[in-house]
Amino acid sequence: MIELVLHSALLAQLTEVEQLEIAMHKAVIARLQSLGRTAEFFDIDGGTLFYCGQQSFLTQGIGIGAQPSLEREDELINNIEAFYAQFQEPTNLEVGLHCRIPFLQELARRGYSPIETSNVLVLDLAEYEEQQINSELIISPLDTNSQDVEKEYATIIQGFGLPVDAENLDFQSVFYTCENHFAFTVTHKEEVIGGGSIFLHKNLAYLAGASILTNFRGLGAHKQLLHHRLAFVKERGIKKVYVVTPVASASEYNMYKLGFRLLGARVKWTKN
Repeated sequence: MIELVLHSALLAQLTEVEQLEIAMHKAVIARLQSLGRTAEFFDIDGGTLFYCGQQSFLTQGIGIGAQPSLEREDELINNIEAFYAQFQEPTNLEVGLHCRIPFLQELARRGYSPIETSNVLVLDLAEYEEQQINSELIISPLDTNSQDVEKEYATIIQGFGLPVDAENLDFQSVFYTCENHFAFTVTHKEEVIGGGSIFLHKNLAYLAGASILTNFRGLGAHKQLLHHRLAFVKERGIKKVYVVTPVASASEYNMYKLGFRLLGARVKWTKN
């Protein structure tokens, strides 16, 4: 009986983080559509399929296969593939450990395979205490209307190790101007050295990524930026913060040190 209760509670939290990510993706869709871009979503089987542009890492399905299905698995996957076929995009699906076994079996039968595994972590903010680390670092809200905003976007992109090109600059601009998305910059001696963001939905928050320029790592900027975002959402009455990290990564280890706990793994499936 105890195991059943614990399993139900875990399932509820895994579903909760998927709904949080779905809300974030829908905010991106709304922002893209407001700019006249082609972007669509389709709710299906308790989850949502997203098209956010050609080859966008946000073009994927989330939360599929976690609920009792009202249709056969092969018919369900036919409908999923038809959604992405209209955009000439491959089908990528993020599924959790609570996904139905028959759904995964049908994916495998069709030639899908796992390509990426990540862990879902959660922090109860009732147990969190704010910390200040380096007084030389200043964390500020990112002003998306500033004349210097493109330069700040470029710094954040560089911190992720990505090329500063039109595609990545455009993505930053869209992502950081979505509803309920809050971005911050880190300044060291009047120079912006990185930034990060967080997305809010109801009484939950999702850490959406952060980066620091290579030459400025070791100052505690990543940690201070994380603490600033956690304090920011705690002041707004947020109860829990979720984050998704690569398995066995430094990011995951650092989250555990701050009090995050593991909820479960998630796997991205795509067709060979």
